[in-house]
Amino acid sequence: MTVAESLPDKNDPVWTAANGFVIRADEGVVKRLGPERITVKATGDRTDGAFAFMDGTVEPSHGNSPHVHTKENE
Repeated sequence: MTVAESLPDKNDPVWTAANGFVIRADEGVVKRLGPERITVKATGDRTDGAFAFMDGTVEPSHGNSPHVHTKENE
């Protein structure tokens, strides 16, 4: 069963006040990096530099080793 939720009108203040946007599960730019499949959902350009969001799937026994980004606020 699929339940469709209606979205507010594009001029509704729920969107315009926060400059909101929706990214559906099947949307985004897909990048394949060997055994990793990354979908870029939102970039800093889209969020005025507030954040970026990616959804990824990594095959077993692959992926990044533990590490730290020292120049980002994670």
